Amino acid sequence: MIQAIIDATDPEHPVEQFANPPYPAANTHGRQRTMAQPTTRKTPGARHGGRILADALVAQGIDHVFEVPGESFLDTLDGLYDQGKTLKLVTCRFEAGAVNMAEAYGKLKGCPAAAMVTRGPGACHGSIGVHVAFQDSTPMLLFVGQIPHEDTGRDAFQEVDYRQMFAPLAKWVTQIDHTHRIPEVVAHAVDVATSGRPGPVVIALSEEMQKVAAEVPDLPRANTSFAFPDPAALREMRAMLAKAKKPVAVVGGSCWTVEGRAALKRFLTANTIPVTVGFRRQAHYDGTLDNFAGDLGVGSDPQLIGKIKEADLILAIGSRLGDAVTQGYTLLDVAGTIPIIQVSPDGGEIGRVFRTALGIVSDLNIFALAAADLEPVKPTWAAWTRELRSLREAQRAVPNYQGTLNLGTVMRELETLLTPDAIVTTDAGNFAADVNPDSLEVLKDARIEPAIDPIEDFVANKRAGNCEYFASAMTMMLRSQGIPAAGKAAMKTLSAYSSALRRMRNDSVLRCIASVCCTTCSTLSAVTRA
Repeated sequence: MIQAIIDATDPEHPVEQFANPPYPAANTHGRQRTMAQPTTRKTPGARHGGRILADALVAQGIDHVFEVPGESFLDTLDGLYDQGKTLKLVTCRFEAGAVNMAEAYGKLKGCPAAAMVTRGPGACHGSIGVHVAFQDSTPMLLFVGQIPHEDTGRDAFQEVDYRQMFAPLAKWVTQIDHTHRIPEVVAHAVDVATSGRPGPVVIALSEEMQKVAAEVPDLPRANTSFAFPDPAALREMRAMLAKAKKPVAVVGGSCWTVEGRAALKRFLTANTIPVTVGFRRQAHYDGTLDNFAGDLGVGSDPQLIGKIKEADLILAIGSRLGDAVTQGYTLLDVAGTIPIIQVSPDGGEIGRVFRTALGIVSDLNIFALAAADLEPVKPTWAAWTRELRSLREAQRAVPNYQGTLNLGTVMRELETLLTPDAIVTTDAGNFAADVNPDSLEVLKDARIEPAIDPIEDFVANKRAGNCEYFASAMTMMLRSQGIPAAGKAAMKTLSAYSSALRRMRNDSVLRCIASVCCTTCSTLSAVTRA
């Protein structure tokens, strides 16, 4: 495949060879592949703005909408109801939850979902998920109900200029004030969200615009090919790899497909390159493979960090090499002392912080397919790969310490209970680092961090904010030990909390313990019912 493209760059080969390129078609392995089949029908007659918006989403292949109902987009809700057989509407109780659900959908599927929130406080709550989508390069649409546009600038109730509010958080922010422009704006929003470096788009919906009827056609998806890697750059990458002694791959990015990840695995294993994954990118690579070295992010193995500094070539495939991956921008030299090959679908992200020796602009899945067809180099770093893997295996060992709950043991038990395609979520904060799995899809590679006993930690440090820590730890313990043992374990834990209660007299702490006990009882009840 690659040889054919390289040959086609030779003057002796006719340009016509590119009429049928040897790469798979972009729409087969690109991000559009997983989206719902878009409709291109015209809807005759007048429709109100809310129905036009719902039809525009269907025409663009959007099939999921997560929302918290609000009075500022009631007509749009009517339109979504009319499209109930095509659009799955998920009603939530909190805007941050709705937008994070849309972000998670886009992260898992590689195509955008839509979220809808009401104006003012709803938009503020939803901004959390928008920020996550922007930093994680997740395609997503957020629709925000807005005041009537005729009242703009009058300091109307819950009036916010969303173009200014979301400008640092989204790829594009706009507002629809005229009904006939709905199909145009929605179509462009999907194009922006899914092109280049994917990300969120925010669209404010003027309240009265949704009520106005108009005759306007639906617009189909744009059939746009993705960026292909330059054959000359692929040749240079292979040459640089052949000269390396201690290469390390850092895998990141978003919108990977099954085919793309399989091709990435073939390329990296064929060349025996040690592989790390970036912050919140654990699902991109199988952690059970012999060339997997660990994750670069929060709570990374200090020994792995030290070894990365010894590398003589960094192959950043999709990774932006942000602050979490580079440990606060200290892992690499900004001037590029360690040669960096960076692959990104957006040229603006290449060399943004760390100067690169070679930048390759390409869709990540197409790059992986191309790289997998390159002839493997003859690696001289087999011992280097084994050394990094051994560090990984050592870090996975369950720590032996005194206490009521060993989270390392819990995670090992989870490995035996969960299927390889299970999805694990954790809360944010330092306490979540103790149960941070290293792969969302390969649970056999769950990473274990040294932990401390939550009860003793609670008593010693009076951490009144750790209710969620206890609750999540208790949930895992109950599920891992089974129903019969769960009841006994729960009573033992509640007894320990009671002992802590007797030792402490601070009212806020007492309320915290009571809250934890109630949460634990609820968890036990839910597990028992399951």
